Amino acid sequence: MTYVRPKTRSGEDRRVPLFASNVEVLRSWRARQSAARLAWGGAWQDSGVVFTAPDGQPLMPFSTSRSFSRLVAAHGMPHMTFHGLRHLYASLLLNAGVPMAVVSKILGHSSIQLTVNTYGHLLDDAAMEAAQLGEAYLARGRAIPGSSPGISL
Repeated sequence: MTYVRPKTRSGEDRRVPLFASNVEVLRSWRARQSAARLAWGGAWQDSGVVFTAPDGQPLMPFSTSRSFSRLVAAHGMPHMTFHGLRHLYASLLLNAGVPMAVVSKILGHSSIQLTVNTYGHLLDDAAMEAAQLGEAYLARGRAIPGSSPGISL
């Protein structure tokens, strides 16, 4: 399998933050892979990638996608492509309030404009929620910040 550089320079040295539980899963996988390497001996193909076929060869993108689709269907989940996980992750980050610039950097987009063009529609819900929170705050008769004492809406 031939590897190519990422499409953009911003994707060349991108670091994706992981939960501690993700790190533990990866360490467990590395231990299993080390055991497989020993079991295969000289037949092990050292591809230098993290996720491999049982003999160490790199996984083919179509087989990964096909396996993912089977898992989704087997668990009765709505149809989603493997690449769709990237979009799901970005959507969840934005819905959780992560700033667009941070999501853009995590995704390795060449510019924040690309991220805004792709995911900006998700901000409509966030803007509506912010307006509702502001309305609820004002409805409670809170003072206007920075105003003279006794001035409220």
